Amino acid sequence: MSERIKTAQAQKKIKDEKELVEQMLTSLENQLAAKNVLCQKLEEKERAWNESRNIFEQEIRFLNFKLQIVKSYFEGFGSR
Repeated sequence: MSERIKTAQAQKKIKDEKELVEQMLTSLENQLAAKNVLCQKLEEKERAWNESRNIFEQEIRFLNFKLQIVKSYFEGFGSR
């Protein structure tokens, strides 16, 4: 009889440990999924920032081009 009790207790302990491991695994999977979502959002923000930076760089180049035109106009105007 005591062997049956020991076996039942061991099986219950194994079952409890298995449930605990499954809960831990589920928790880790949920954390990983949340981190993946966060990573995707950060990557989207990075793409948006890069696009904005590229637009600003184009605007700066265009403004510098216009500035050079104005400078050359006034340099030519001053030599008349």
